[in-house]
Order: sequence, then structure tokens, then C-alpha cells
Amino acid sequence: MRQCIGKLSESDPERMIPNQHYPKYFGIEHLADTLCGDRSCTLSVGTFIVLNKIIHDYKIDEYLKTAIPNDSYVGLFLDLVSYEIICGSNVMQHYPNYAFKHPLFTPNMNIFSDSFVGTMLENLSVDHRQCFLNQWNQERNKREKIYVSYDSTNRHSTAGDIQMVEFGKPKDGKTDIPIINQGIAYDCTFREPLFYDSYPGSIVDVSMITHMVEKAVSYGYENIGFILDRGYFAKENLFFMDYHNYDFVIMAKGNVDFIRGLIEDAMGTFELEREFLIPKFHLQGTTVKKKIFEDDDRDQIRFIHVYYNELVAAIERRKLEEQITRWEKELTKCLEKKVLSCSLDSYRRFFKFKFNEQNQLESFSANNRAIEDEKFWYGYFCIITSSEMTAAEALKLYKGRDSSEKLFMIDKSFLGNHCYRVESQSSKDSKEWIGFVAEIVRNKIYTCLMNCKDNNQIKSNELTVPAILGELEKIEISRQLEGGYHLSYPLTKKQKIILSECFNISRENAMTRLLDLCKTINAIEKASKSS
Repeated sequence: MRQCIGKLSESDPERMIPNQHYPKYFGIEHLADTLCGDRSCTLSVGTFIVLNKIIHDYKIDEYLKTAIPNDSYVGLFLDLVSYEIICGSNVMQHYPNYAFKHPLFTPNMNIFSDSFVGTMLENLSVDHRQCFLNQWNQERNKREKIYVSYDSTNRHSTAGDIQMVEFGKPKDGKTDIPIINQGIAYDCTFREPLFYDSYPGSIVDVSMITHMVEKAVSYGYENIGFILDRGYFAKENLFFMDYHNYDFVIMAKGNVDFIRGLIEDAMGTFELEREFLIPKFHLQGTTVKKKIFEDDDRDQIRFIHVYYNELVAAIERRKLEEQITRWEKELTKCLEKKVLSCSLDSYRRFFKFKFNEQNQLESFSANNRAIEDEKFWYGYFCIITSSEMTAAEALKLYKGRDSSEKLFMIDKSFLGNHCYRVESQSSKDSKEWIGFVAEIVRNKIYTCLMNCKDNNQIKSNELTVPAILGELEKIEISRQLEGGYHLSYPLTKKQKIILSECFNISRENAMTRLLDLCKTINAIEKASKSS
């Protein structure tokens, strides 16, 4: 079998322009044109020290070296992770600008071009990625009981070469458009992302639970429970988790008849009683034990936790009345005009219409009974658990799933992964992998900051990841006329507190890391000049 590895240069017929297949057969040592020029005389090193510590503590560098048999790819992979975290972007064309001003993980801190980045993205395979995920999950805690939150998101795409792009229903409410779905499992107990997967845009969320449970089984998780949103509520999913002896905490769909029946049975028994107050969340909650599916031949008892939030009920009722008022104004403009019946479908739930012989809208009136029935359920919601626990404990666990939603917000808003900016399946897969590792590292930074929120030495409004990264980026080393790189100025009091209190890097340890980094870069610079 023949494989094209490049094309002849038009300016010099004796030279070749390599493509993404060249490194598979000849390596990268001959690709001199993939290296960019000199580095900046001033480098930001504070964030690099923190990222390097987290990566080393998590053994991410070791897992990558086992998964990817190419040191340059491993180093560049970690640099792209750092680039996404620090710059909040996944635009790989700008990576050389980042590399020019920061220390790197690549061998000899080589600054590779954006074209070489594209080559690496194309050459990382499914086997590389799965090997990393296997090692990452093998080292996670499997002795203690953990609760895993699973959620999904989607991204729009029009790239024709990405196989998973299919028409589906995006979460932003738009009509059917080409999308890719991505799900992520997050350990709410130890606050770590565990694994992720991508699937075609036409697959709905509710059908992904069995796949996710099977993946948890394959990674060896046994003593766990799943925290799921109402979008995954289905009888088959609950039975499937029972089959694998997995506990679950799931929000029930409020518009399902038997769920409304459960809520209606509990109404009037707990809303005003102080013993049912959950002070932390400012609402009322009660728990009943009951079999929820009539065709469950195992007579499986579930724990149904019914809640009532008076403030939410008042807000939702006001919003409904405001919406009714807006609809009345819109319908008034349609009086004595011919109106297509289908154009009134969105109003029929809460309005009654009367047409004249000319098919004109003669009058309309609010359906007060329908409006009152809608308000009747406001403020109530229901959580179902497989294990016995109080309403407060169930709600606390369910609130923990916010972490997985925040991961998607971080991925899209702070890592720049709201879109892929690729045209092939392999590059898309590689970018998702890099983004997942970036989520692991950035999530650890966030967790470290949350552990310091009671520290009086740091203001609470400064305990945000962007603010901390901005402060760490101010720690710089500069190239002197003689003697290589040196620390530009001593660490400030604020920087010392951030490193010691948030990341357990003492002042002495920080200075040692900075001096070692200077020595490493100086040795690289000296070797480069001598060669």
C-alpha cells in the first residue's frame, strides 16, 4: 500500500513539503521547519509552576507518556492544555504566540509551529486516547462510595468530514441543526472529571444512560451512585442501574402523570410545617416510600422526595401572568383579521378563540381554568433515590450535579471550546481529549481555591480562577545581557499567599522551582547557541 507523505516544493524541486502522514514513517527529527524562532526575553512562569505541579501530582504526564510513544507529542499536548487554560482559547494558530512568552513542556522547550500542531492533532488516535482514559480511571478512588454526576451538551458544526455531525435538537432551543453531542461523568465526592464520550447529534440524552453505565462498569467502578437530571428519567434507565447494583439520585419529570400524583398526595402535609424546613436551601421537603412503576414485578421500593419552594412558586406565577399579558397584546392586534389556525397553536393552552364567517378572529378570552391548573404545580418538584435518605440529603446530592454543568460552562467559556474549529474527525477527537485534560487541571485549580474560601488572607472576590491566573502570570523571568534568565522581581505578598495557601507551594519551594526553571532554560539557550 502506498501513502502520500507530502508534495514537492514549487520554489525548490529538491525539497518536499511534508503532510500529516510524514511523521508516521520518518518521525519529526527531520522537520526543521516545524520549529519556530527564538523565545521572548521575558517569560511568564507563575502559572506554569502551578500547572506543572498539578499535572505531576495527578500523574497526567506519566499517563500521556504511556499512551503516546512520542515525547514531542506529549510535551506539545501538555502545552496545548496550558494554552487553553491560560489564554482561554483553542485556536491553534495562536499557540506559537503563547509558546513565545511561556516555558514549555516540549523537549528542550521547542516552539513548534501551528502546522505541526495540526499534524499532531491528526496523528493522535483512538487507541492513544483510550489508553489515557483507562489509566486515569484505574487510579481513581474505588474504595469509598462516590456519586457521579452525568450530563451532556452539544456543539454546532457544519464540517462535512466529521462523522458524528447529525441533525438533532440542541439545548439552546433552536430547530434541528447539525450538532455533535458530548457527555461527561464527574465525581462529585472527590470533585474530579472521570470520563467523557461523544455521540452523534441525532441521539437523545435519555438513551445514553445505558451506554454510560456500561462504560462505568468497564472502568471497574462498583461502589457508586449516579446523579441525573430529569432528561434521563425513564423506567428502562432506572431498571438498568438496578441491574448493575448502582444507586441513583434523579430529578423526576414533573409533567408525568404518576409523578404529579405523588406530589398531589403529599400536598398540604409539609409546606407549612417547620419540621420539614431545609434551612440551607430555604424550602420545604418530605419523603415517602413507594413503588412507582406498576409493572415492576420486583416490588422495588423507591424513596420519593417532594419539595416546595414558596419563593420559586411566586416568581413562576408572576412570570406566567406577565406572559399572559404579552400574549393578550399580541392577540389584540390580530382581531378582525384572517389568522391561520396553526399560528395560534402556541396560545391555545391558555386562550379560547372565536372566529366569524370570514374566518377572521372575532374575539378571544383567557382560559382561567387552564391558567389556574398550571399555577397549581408551581414551586413543587420531586427527586427519586434508590437508597434511603432524607429529603435534605437527597437535595444536597442533587445540587452536587451543578459541578458537571460548570465543566461545560468552563469548557465553552474559559477554554474556548464552544466550537471545534476543525474539519476532520481525528482532529475533533484530539481537541476533545486536550479539552478534557484541560478541564481536569482547571477544575483542580478551582477546587484548590474553594478550599481556601474561608482564608481571611485572600479576598473572596479574588478567589476566581481568572483572577488567580492573572496574578500568577505576573511572575516573570527576564533575560539579562549576561548570565541568562533571572527572576524579574521578588514575589509579592499576594503571590506568596496564593502559592502557599491555595496550591501548597511554600515561598522556599516556589523560589527553588523558579531557580530550577531558570537553570533549565539557560542550559537550553546555551546549548542552542553552541550548536
